[in-house]
Amino acid sequence: MAKLYFRYGAMGSSKTANAIMVRYNYLERGQKVLMLKPKLDSRDGETMVASRCGLDAKYLVTLASVLSAAFALAAQGSLSNLFGGVLLLVSKPFLVGDYVIAGGVEGTVLQIGLLNTQINTLDNKRISVPNSTISSATITNCSTEGKRRVDLTFSASYDNDTDQVKRALMEAVSEVDKIVNDPIPPFIRVSEYGESGINYVVKVWCLTSDYWEVYYDLLEKVKESFDRNGVEMPYNHVVIQMEK
Repeated sequence: MAKLYFRYGAMGSSKTANAIMVRYNYLERGQKVLMLKPKLDSRDGETMVASRCGLDAKYLVTLASVLSAAFALAAQGSLSNLFGGVLLLVSKPFLVGDYVIAGGVEGTVLQIGLLNTQINTLDNKRISVPNSTISSATITNCSTEGKRRVDLTFSASYDNDTDQVKRALMEAVSEVDKIVNDPIPPFIRVSEYGESGINYVVKVWCLTSDYWEVYYDLLEKVKESFDRNGVEMPYNHVVIQMEK
């Protein structure tokens, strides 16, 4: 098993000399020893570890450089994640159990650690997101308030009267039981005149816990209401003309 020794002492306490003697003892037993020193220490050259009493030892610069770079990169990433974890624990933008959108991931927070945060997605996947990613990104917490607004856009043909379409949309809204009128009643308006149809925006409120149920129920109810009321939902057409 490899061993890592760290010794602290005042200047002139033979730290380097002792390290060189320990290295020699291991070499005598046929064991491999790697000695590293700070890159700033260039007193005796880049490839030499030497003490003031005259003892010295060469080490592998290439391997030492690679290890130093690897340690530096690992420390940089770990420290960045650790700092991000501290920021999350102090600022508390979300808590365990909150539904969030952060670091490109959307789901329920399972655990907030010092290095990463565990998030469970809607399809039941547990994702570990580095805290440095979350702390530097925009965080959307969907659980801080008791109610959320569902925003959906539907398109109807230009041949349908706008009042007819709005009545059909309101009929669909009335069939979704978990829609609430607080803080404001359902909002239905024309939002855009598209290339093949008119777009209508529907904004309704519900309890945060009912968000996805209301979202999907409303999608289904609008299609059913459009069919009953003769509202056509436009779609892309391909017209092919054949020359005789």
